[in-house]
Amino acid sequence: TLSSRRLEIGDTNLYYKSETTYTNLNLIEADQWTGEQDTQRADTVNEISYQSKLPFFNLSLTPRWGIEETFYTIGTEDKDFLRTAVFGGWDLTTKFYRIYEVEKEFLDIELQRLRHVITPRIEYNWRNEPTVPAEDLLQFDDTDTLAEEDFYTISLENKLQTKRPTGPGGKMESIDL
Repeated sequence: TLSSRRLEIGDTNLYYKSETTYTNLNLIEADQWTGEQDTQRADTVNEISYQSKLPFFNLSLTPRWGIEETFYTIGTEDKDFLRTAVFGGWDLTTKFYRIYEVEKEFLDIELQRLRHVITPRIEYNWRNEPTVPAEDLLQFDDTDTLAEEDFYTISLENKLQTKRPTGPGGKMESIDL
């Protein structure tokens, strides 16, 4: 597997992320008459996103678009082929926080100010129908079951943070509790 972290493209607020895997797969059926199936699979997922701040309620909107392509050396029809699926979506999030002036030790944790952060998020995801349906693939794992999707996810993250001195200079850094 070769993965890149989310990389900014120049100074544009556009970001690129990629993950590529190569796998040599062997499927041995329990039924001795079925035999075994071998294939090699190269899967790459490439995504571009744009991070933006909306001018109200401190909202952050991140639309994203991508393509997943998977090359198989053999399918159920004994020939090489390429499966493609286009995907996209967006994240909408904001943060609310309050800082409490606390300086004490609690459960062997040194607290230097305590920040309570609440992050609500709405996420939308879609993927078109892949060019090769899952039924035409040998089924090894989730990569082979790729299908059309269209859904929302709503989440709420609740986090406590404090600051601690780190390194020889004692610079204060935020630590999640």
